[in-house]
Amino acid sequence: VNRARMDYAAHRLTMSSEAILDIVYDCGFESPARFYRLFRDRFGVPPAKYRSTRSSIPMRTERPRSPGI
Repeated sequence: VNRARMDYAAHRLTMSSEAILDIVYDCGFESPARFYRLFRDRFGVPPAKYRSTRSSIPMRTERPRSPGI
C-alpha cells in the first residue's frame, strides 16, 4: 500500500506545483516525517529534490493563505 501511495505522490510532485504537505496528507500519510523517510528510502532523494530534478513546474514554497488572514 505504501508503495502505491509513494508512486502516486511522486507523480503528483512532478505534475503539479501543489505544496508537498498537501500531497503528503492527500496521499493518506498522517506524519510528514514518515512520508519524507519513506520517500527518500524509495527514490533516493527527498521530495523537493525529486520534484526539482524531474519537473519543469516551479515549486511553490509556501502554502496558500486562507482569505481574511
